[in-house]
Amino acid sequence: MEISLPRIVNITGKPGLYRVITATKNSFVVESIEEKPKKMVVAATQRIASLNDISIFTVEDYIMLSEVFARMQSKENEHNPKEVGADNYAVMEYFENIVPEYDEDKVHPSDMRKVVKWFNLLRPFIDFVAYHEEQNKGKEAQA
Repeated sequence: MEISLPRIVNITGKPGLYRVITATKNSFVVESIEEKPKKMVVAATQRIASLNDISIFTVEDYIMLSEVFARMQSKENEHNPKEVGADNYAVMEYFENIVPEYDEDKVHPSDMRKVVKWFNLLRPFIDFVAYHEEQNKGKEAQA
């Protein structure tokens, strides 16, 4: 399965992540990213968020989810995201090691768990460090 971050979406009210196969004016055809992927049609009226557009609030501003994923990947040897469980304190400690500047009032443990879960799901398919570096090169070229 070919996976690229801009084509990965989260659908409000549905568990897991989905890869957009095609988009029409009124709907999307998506495929779940699971061991047994299944396809479905999602109405364009449903809340769909591309992981490429999601950001994490920080004390100063925000950082893009792709940067958080890149940080997680680069620190995998020090802090293994697969070891983070459901315990709020464990996930908060892990997240603080990855994004020490996160806004404690706006980023909740449930958000952190979701980020860790998504990272663990996508990590076998995407080199986040390389992707983040490529994104930064594109921004520098535009400036």
